[in-house]
Amino acid sequence: MKASIRWFTLAQCLGVTLLAGPAVGQTQTAGAITRLAVVDVPQTGLPPTGPFAIVVEHDAGLSTHTIYRPRELTMEEHPVLVWGEGGCAKNGLMFPEYLSEIASHGFVVIADGPPIARPAEG
Repeated sequence: MKASIRWFTLAQCLGVTLLAGPAVGQTQTAGAITRLAVVDVPQTGLPPTGPFAIVVEHDAGLSTHTIYRPRELTMEEHPVLVWGEGGCAKNGLMFPEYLSEIASHGFVVIADGPPIARPAEG
């Protein structure tokens, strides 16, 4: 009895417990794919100067972030920049002109914070 418990514990440590997963021939389905929502961001000043038109998006599956990226992902690989707003400000639209400029040069920018519209200046 003790020997079988030791083998069971060893099998667990080695990851053999995966045998209790789906039967052979069955596949596990991935989580639901979320739909990206395009965020309308009023830009002030000059438009971005890079060669790529940009889009700002919000993904419900990544609800605490805002994505700035080239509209067409035509390059094989795009560099990724992760942006923290600083000062614990969780607003992905705090610096839309700056992050749009970076995205217009081919970067995918993931900004910390959901897209929260800036208050109207007045």
